[in-house]
Amino acid sequence: MTSERVRQLVARLAADPERYPAPTPHPRAQSLSRPDGRPAPASIRAWAAFDDHCFEE
Repeated sequence: MTSERVRQLVARLAADPERYPAPTPHPRAQSLSRPDGRPAPASIRAWAAFDDHCFEE
């Protein structure tokens, strides 16, 4: 899945408040990285930008 398609999917999910109420972006969504320092996959960064539920600190 391309980064653009991931962004489109996240936008569609965020626009549906009945399924996903009050999205809260993770504060470091755009800078998430893998343990080796490489950037996290676009899908993970996009999801983190939409919802931080699974990224508790």
